[in-house]
Amino acid sequence: MTPVFALAVGLLTGVGVYLLLARRVFPAILGLALLAHAANLVVLAAGDRAERAPIVIDGVERGLLADPVPQALVLTAIVISMAVTLYLLATFAARARVFGADDIRAAWTSDAERDPQSVRAELAGGGRERE
Repeated sequence: MTPVFALAVGLLTGVGVYLLLARRVFPAILGLALLAHAANLVVLAAGDRAERAPIVIDGVERGLLADPVPQALVLTAIVISMAVTLYLLATFAARARVFGADDIRAAWTSDAERDPQSVRAELAGGGRERE
């Protein structure tokens, strides 16, 4: 892995983890996207960037050929991470609309911890009250 790739992976991972630890939804989703990009760079760097296309003909040294499999894997991973990011954005946009907040709160472990009025309000479509 070249030093530029190593620096980019380290920077993307650091910023991604920092954003993922935020107590708000949008930065956490952005952090997940940055971690996905860091993983894509690692896989791409593992494929070894060569100077020639992976066409095997007589007279071409096999050490100069690039492996197309990591490139195909990264392309697939980019599509999947984009789909997951859009799904999370849509899910948490709906959640923010229902609860009126975009912070990440701990989920209830059971309905036994809650008062009966809040359970009835949630079942009626009112959502969980703010703490």
